[in-house]
Amino acid sequence: MIEIFLKNKKSLLIMLLGVILFEVFICNFSYFSSMFNDEIDISEYFAKDGLISEGNNRLKVLDTGDRSIEIRDINDNIDNIYMDFKRADESEQSKYEPIEYSIYISDEGNEIYYELPRRMLISAIEKSKYVKIHNAGMCKKIKIRFHWMENKEIIVDDIVLNKKIPFYFNFYRFMAMLFICVIIYILRPKKGFYNYLFNEKSIRQSIAVIFLIIMHIPVIFTFVKANPHYVRSPFPWHNQFNEMADSLLEGKFYLKEEPGETLKSMENPYDSGYRGQVLGEHGESYKWDCAYYDGKYYSYFGIVPIIMYYIPYKLIAEEDLLNSTAVLISCILFVPSVFLFMREVIKRWFKDTPFILYVILSEALILGSGFLLAVKKPDMYHLPVITGLMFSFYGLYFWIKALNTKDNKIVIKNISLFLGSLFMAFVAGSRPQMMAAYFLALPLFYESVFKERTMFSRKSIIKTTLFILPFVAFGAFLMYYNYSRFDSIFDFGANYNLTTNDMTKRGFVLARIPLGLYSYLFQPLIINGQFPFLNTAELTTNYMGKTINETVIGGVFLSQPLIIMSLFILKAKNTLKEKGLFYFALISFIGAFLIIIADIQMAGIVSRYYIDFVWLFYITAILVILCAYEYFKNNEYIKYFYIVIASLFLFGLFCDAATLFLRFDTDISVKNPKLFYNVFYTVQFWF
Repeated sequence: MIEIFLKNKKSLLIMLLGVILFEVFICNFSYFSSMFNDEIDISEYFAKDGLISEGNNRLKVLDTGDRSIEIRDINDNIDNIYMDFKRADESEQSKYEPIEYSIYISDEGNEIYYELPRRMLISAIEKSKYVKIHNAGMCKKIKIRFHWMENKEIIVDDIVLNKKIPFYFNFYRFMAMLFICVIIYILRPKKGFYNYLFNEKSIRQSIAVIFLIIMHIPVIFTFVKANPHYVRSPFPWHNQFNEMADSLLEGKFYLKEEPGETLKSMENPYDSGYRGQVLGEHGESYKWDCAYYDGKYYSYFGIVPIIMYYIPYKLIAEEDLLNSTAVLISCILFVPSVFLFMREVIKRWFKDTPFILYVILSEALILGSGFLLAVKKPDMYHLPVITGLMFSFYGLYFWIKALNTKDNKIVIKNISLFLGSLFMAFVAGSRPQMMAAYFLALPLFYESVFKERTMFSRKSIIKTTLFILPFVAFGAFLMYYNYSRFDSIFDFGANYNLTTNDMTKRGFVLARIPLGLYSYLFQPLIINGQFPFLNTAELTTNYMGKTINETVIGGVFLSQPLIIMSLFILKAKNTLKEKGLFYFALISFIGAFLIIIADIQMAGIVSRYYIDFVWLFYITAILVILCAYEYFKNNEYIKYFYIVIASLFLFGLFCDAATLFLRFDTDISVKNPKLFYNVFYTVQFWF
């Protein structure tokens, strides 16, 4: 691959020059267009009745009246407005908190004020103080109205019309554009990168993969620690993993906090509205989002993350562990699990696959699996899900690695077989829904069990024991754990959750399934022209019953278009059957649907549940894509295959990146405006 770069030095230099010119002239077009502006310094403005002048350019914003300042008698062509505003109580943190405002214009074409789109001003970001204006003819007057600033004071340091906008070379934007251009350059079929086949013995390829894995770490760390709302949750029930760890260290399976007598006396404590009313009348509270059963509080989430992270940390550090730190570790461990899984798939069944295709599909699987939802919201809800996902891939990796072929016969590797089952057993104690992946063992070991009899026979007692021992041992513990708490070996306690609805009466309702499938799979994306260019989708339904739904970004067949390839499984049936992979792909595909239906019935439409099933669609899609490559690799259509796969991958990458910056009440735009708006004005250079 390095040779290709060396052979195309001229192309790379042209690319570098193009990015420099783009940054200098396109990203700074406002500088060039305002070079000859005659600046108008506004020394006098008029405060409307919703503002009170406090002297020294200080304005107090009232909660009534017109909270605007007005600039009159302009009668000139206006190119831009520069507004240097800040909060009177500005601190190091609040200087990044946005001041929301609207601009109203009266010009030759509009005697009466018309409103322009709302904008945000961040006093610490100079670029946010400039607004490009496109008025109809000469501007007569301007009004600037403040929003959501009631009973606060604003300092107006300066207002300038037609200000000369400074030149700014943004190094981060330059590097990002250069990186994107290099990626597109690499993905172009004509450049020969697809000629380098995957080789598990190649030191260069191994170094490249290790480098890619390491590159994920700073990104994961940055976004896991970016949102203080999730780094250290303000909600007391988010500490239940630490409370559960304390209980386990004392040999107890229930939380220490004792429920109130009123809750204990209720005939149906799971009725959310009535529970709140009754406990409110008696001046009592309860633990939200915990399982309540037979007079005790429990954590219904998987026990494995608690044993894996919280108990060791308490024993060593003697303090509580942050959920975000546990999520951070699971996310970092998840990345290599996918590369290892993909390595074994290609090594065993698709040896002639280009190395670049291996990287593309691995990266698509990592980012498209919903992993970024956990990175974005590293809370107690996402920890069991991402941990279960991580264990699933390590389990599949070791299971496939255990299948060693010798003399056209499968020879099972004992250690890999045991480790695969061990990691898969841990899935049940992390995220029970993901146990659907257990069925993937059937096609993987079918020949070993039913044809070659190297498992589950008298002569294979050791291998059989190594395969089932982790499930039996850990399964027995989980059954004991469940029975001790909820009097049932199969009950993990989710139905006893004190949440928004009575989950013990939720039942299985067929009418929920169409809405859930539509929302999870086919809900159209809402794309617009403002960063992060992707909006959340509003769920509308005629379902006449109580259900749970959260804001989602859209269906995964649209936000992760590579998984559309999973729908062509029957087209690839013959090739998959030849490799013994058809039922592996089919079970993965069906398993995804079964998990969706289970999530819909048990809980509802919740964004983090994407992580439960998207990876299974991806596995099917990747197997179909690899089969398609084998079909097209020796004919003229291979270049179109590369273009389609690369395009779908890049669009999925766009959706993944946008997901990190989507605007919610508790997300980065609100809780870390410094990061959000620095990226906002770096990307939207035209603002």
